[in-house]
Order: sequence, then C-alpha cells, then structure tokens
Amino acid sequence: MTKFIFTIWAGLLMTSFGDAERIIEQNVRQRIADLQAYIEANPQARDLDIAYAALVEDFERLSEDDKAFAARIDAYRWSVELDMLDLSAIFGQHVRPIAEAMQAKGNRMMGREFLLQVRKDFLKHRSYPQISIILDQLDEQFHGVGIGDHPPIKFVDLQGKEHDLIGYRGKVVLVDFWSHTEKSNLVLISGLQAAFEKHGAAGFEIFSLSEDNSPVGLHQYLRKAEMPWVHALDKKPGNEIADQLGVTSTPKNFLFDQEGKIVAKNVYGKELMRKVERLLAE
Repeated sequence: MTKFIFTIWAGLLMTSFGDAERIIEQNVRQRIADLQAYIEANPQARDLDIAYAALVEDFERLSEDDKAFAARIDAYRWSVELDMLDLSAIFGQHVRPIAEAMQAKGNRMMGREFLLQVRKDFLKHRSYPQISIILDQLDEQFHGVGIGDHPPIKFVDLQGKEHDLIGYRGKVVLVDFWSHTEKSNLVLISGLQAAFEKHGAAGFEIFSLSEDNSPVGLHQYLRKAEMPWVHALDKKPGNEIADQLGVTSTPKNFLFDQEGKIVAKNVYGKELMRKVERLLAE
C-alpha cells in the first residue's frame, strides 16, 4: 500500500513540474498580450519605455528572438518620433543594443541600413557631429563576413589532416572558435555535444578551432572531454581562420548550410539545435 501511495505521489510530483512550466509560460504570454494591448491603446504614454523593455524581456524568456528584436525596433521608433527620451538614453537603451544584436547575428545589411536610418533621424540634431562619430564606431562592426557569404575555410586539424569546407557540401557545418582555458567558452560545450549527438549521423559537422597558443594543454583537455568532432589550433601557421573571418575574441561561431553559405552567427544551445534541425529538414 505504501509503495502504491508513493508511486501516485511521484506521478503527481512529475505532473506538477510539467504544469508549473506550462503555467509560467501561460503567464508570460498573458503579460505579453497585456503589454501589447497597453502599447496599442496608449501610443503616446510616457512610460512606454518600461512597457517595451518588459516586452523584450518576455520574448527573450520564451526564446522568441525575432519578436524581441522587433519590439526593440518599435521602442526606438517610439522614442524618436515622440521625443520621449534624452539622447544618451536613446543610444544607450535602443541604438547600441539593436546594433549589437544585429552584429551578433551577422545581419550586416540590416545593421548598416538601421544605422543609416538613425543618421537620417538625427541629421538635423544640434549634436549630430558627436552622433556621427558614435554611428561610425558602430558601423565598423558590420564589416567583414556575415550572413549570406561563402568564405573559403581550409585548415589542418590536430592529427595533421587537411579540411576544406568545399569537401563538406551537403552537410551542415558549425565553425566554432573557442579556448579551453576560458570558462565562458566551456559552459557552451554541453550545447554542442547535444546537437552533435542528435544530428551528427544525419549530416551535422563541427569544426572547433581553438585560439589557445599551445597544442599541449588543448590535447590534454580533449583527452578527457567528450567532443568527438574535428579540432584544430587556429593559431597554427597556415590556419588562422579567425583572422579571415574577423574573429577577435571567443566564444564565436558561424553556421554554414549545405551549400557552404553562412546562415547564422553565434548560435548556441536551443537556438543552435533549432537551426540545425531546420537546415537538415530542408
């Protein structure tokens, strides 16, 4: 009887965990609906910056990045059209985060178009000379390779084998720049492991290019780590792919489709899993 009661209790507990997640998501979606209704009903309210910030946070919590980004754009337009915020707030809360988000995703064309629009919005502003300097600095990050490009990727791995991205046509490839000495890099490995374990046999490859200076520590780390994909030392003469792709720090990555085209940048965890699944299903 005791065992029977315990089984029922355990089942209810598992159900409650699932219910809790569902309730939380429902509450977040309800708050999103309420915020959107408030914004639509009060387009000139002076507290819409708070509403938009909450809206972005909720979309990001649900991993709905495109909607979060759209909310950021709407918030910027509101702040400019109604002149609700001072210049430092507009650039600190809207322009810079939007530009950085576009850069992180590799959307060079959209990023440069957005900054061009900002220039037009502030062309007659008394502080335009200073604004132009800021925009020039932000614009620099959109130079280099990005979404839609087909950069050549050639390198020699730790075993001395040569790799050329052209030879991987028909496969989805993640070129990942990392360092085994940086904790911020190591916390992302589990997401790579999950994606490779699930999709490696279906045509998903990973090239991990280490930015470490010496292969000794890297070899020692990899002997213990469960990372059964291609590894190389990027600083090895003749490799240096990071310089080619404009990578100056880690972690960074580029996701290539079956035709060797960059389709995403800096994708990890659930987002990486979703994008790989979508590409392999095409």
